[in-house]
Amino acid sequence: MLGGRQQAAVAELARWWHGLLQPGAGPRAVLLEVPSGWGRTAVLTELADLAGQAEYPAGLVVRIGGRAVPPEPGAQALALAQRLLDPVVRSRAAGMLCAGWPAGAARLGALSLFASGTAAAAAFVRGGLAASAARAPDDSPAGRNGPVARAARAVAAVSARAPAAVLIDDAGGLDPALALTLVESLIEHDDSRVLAVAAVTPGSDLAAALMARSRYGPTASRVHRVDADPRMGYASRAGLLAELCPRLPAADAAQLARQTETFAEVFAATRAAAGQEQRT
Repeated sequence: MLGGRQQAAVAELARWWHGLLQPGAGPRAVLLEVPSGWGRTAVLTELADLAGQAEYPAGLVVRIGGRAVPPEPGAQALALAQRLLDPVVRSRAAGMLCAGWPAGAARLGALSLFASGTAAAAAFVRGGLAASAARAPDDSPAGRNGPVARAARAVAAVSARAPAAVLIDDAGGLDPALALTLVESLIEHDDSRVLAVAAVTPGSDLAAALMARSRYGPTASRVHRVDADPRMGYASRAGLLAELCPRLPAADAAQLARQTETFAEVFAATRAAAGQEQRT
């Protein structure tokens, strides 16, 4: 159950996803700048379902919850790297390393693949995540040779053969330096086909940093914003109720709009009302 604003956000993100199939499109990061309770989790879920459809049988979808990882940067870095290097990524990366690239496939090269040479990449894929991180020349969790950067580059390398969507909900819950490293490492390769979507609150430091740094360097022109209206005031909640429940009496809609504070509460209330109608 989505309102018009959420559906518009899904449609815009879907266009970015479809754009990955265009020759030379390159990777992109897209910021969904709306407050908590707006429906951003539902939007990312819709996009994940779209990206997993049969139209993209070899596509890859990785979901990351910014509030579901440890708060300490070191532990958070390993948790993010493990989430990025799920069994599907490991399997595809191992296949690329062992069998070689098929004729005509895009190449990132061994150095770009894991930014540490083919031997280190193979160890990473075999599951030596913690050991590889411990041996990294840069021992900072958010360093360019740290676990998050290396895992993100692995996803980027795999995406050269099939598009990948990395969907980060509550990105503001991540360590700022780690979040910046994560997104930039996903989109810095010219030949990769990654769509990194980060849901952030309006005016977040992460969004400001990504936009500022995309004016130059390896991520130049690769960071964009979804055209989404973040307002959730009374008028917006009343409008959403009119969309979701067009037959609801105006007085009841006005009362419900006053009793709620976010779109999420409106969605929950309408779902509860629909369930009660079905039972009666």
